[in-house]
Amino acid sequence: VLLVAWVPVWYHLGRASGDAPVFVYLLTAFTSLCYVSFGIVMLCRIKGVADYKAEFAYTLLSFIAKAGVMLIYYGGTTMRDGYITSAY
Repeated sequence: VLLVAWVPVWYHLGRASGDAPVFVYLLTAFTSLCYVSFGIVMLCRIKGVADYKAEFAYTLLSFIAKAGVMLIYYGGTTMRDGYITSAY
């Protein structure tokens, strides 16, 4: 159930077959891994496995995901030499 949302993303990325740069594959893998990790922690909490460690796991995953997003934004800005252009 958790992976259903990522099927169209990976399908279209796979159809690009080499047209997408390597960092796009890495960003997609990182984002989907974070997404699925939150679901795994939720399932462990529902089943009662390591119930007392779930809050720590959520906090750690949240920090990792937010740090990853920060690095993605920072990398995207530095690739543009600091110039951010509007889509208009």
